[in-house]
Formats: sequence, structure tokens, C-alpha cells
Amino acid sequence: MSTKKDIDNFRTNWRKRQLKYSTRPKVDFSNGQRITNEKIIDNIDKRLRHLSEVLELLYKIYKENQNLYGDGFLSFVGNEVVRGWPWKDFPLTSEKAAKLIGKDKTGFTNNEFKTDSSKFHYEHWTPIAFFRDLFDEFDDLTSENFFYALKKYYKVVRLEIEESKPLNSKYRSTRPVNIYKRLKIQVIEKEYWNENNSG
Repeated sequence: MSTKKDIDNFRTNWRKRQLKYSTRPKVDFSNGQRITNEKIIDNIDKRLRHLSEVLELLYKIYKENQNLYGDGFLSFVGNEVVRGWPWKDFPLTSEKAAKLIGKDKTGFTNNEFKTDSSKFHYEHWTPIAFFRDLFDEFDDLTSENFFYALKKYYKVVRLEIEESKPLNSKYRSTRPVNIYKRLKIQVIEKEYWNENNSG
């Protein structure tokens, strides 16, 4: 069993042993190569399941202690838990962004994406606030409900910077489900985009 002295020793030597969080988990590789997109998605589904379990626990705490935490709890859920949950992104690409990239970067996160990022906008198709606001809208959510919401609505897309401007000005916080169709934004990865009947 760890002792107080062990913790003190760790604190003294901690700077030498800090972990690196930008490296993709080992399970996403096989023989040093990134595994297929389908296998990556399977791993993401497992991570989303874990996130759903955590959201169910936080939801229960929130419902039983709203007066104790107030709206700050919901902000924490959206900004820290949902946004910050590791390795759940499987970025898709618009047609305009794909022309600038020049090669397939489906599923590659910004940390893995080596190009001039000033030409692109990395965006959530559904604003993170949606997942936060589920807490306040319903009185009986389970981990299965959260998993459904994440699997269907949590999508990230790499857009060319100009095509992202209408989204960030007029539709930043209240994003209609069909806004990509209305703005004629075409996602090249049809097999992943249409899987959950995206708008």
C-alpha cells in the first residue's frame, strides 16, 4: 500500500516523470502502424461507453444536488468532461478542406494532423452545450441514453476556414441539424457521415 512518504517522494521527483497526453493510445496501433478506421471507431465506441457511464453518474449527482452546485455543474460537464474526454474524436473532412489537404486524413486528430492549421476550422457538428443541456432537459437519463446521444450527435469535421464562417457567426450556439445541407457543406466520408442520419 502506498504511504504518505511515497506520495511525498513522487512529488519531489514528479517533473522527471510527467506523462505525455498527446500520443494516441497503444490499442490504436498494431505492429507500430495505425489500425484501420473501422477498428479505431470500435475503440472510440468503447471510450464513448465509458464516457456515458461517467455522465450517468454525474447526472445522478446533479439531479440530487442542484442547489449545491447550480449551473456551474453543467458548465463543468460540457467543458471539462465531454469536451475533454480523451481520444473520442474521429474527424471527418469537408470537400473543400480535402482539396487543400491533398491526402486522406479521415480520423486523424489535430495532434496527428501535420499541415497549416490556419487554413482549417475543426468544429463540432453539434455544439458541446447540447450534451450539457441534456442534464437539465430530462429526469430519467441512463448511460444508454447518453451513449445514443454521443454516438449520433458527437461528430467533428475539418472545414476550410471560409466555409466555416457562417457556422461561427450566425449558427455558433444554436446549430440546426440540417445546417450543413443548407450551407451546401459536403462531407467526403459518406459512409461515416450518413451512418447516423446526419443532417
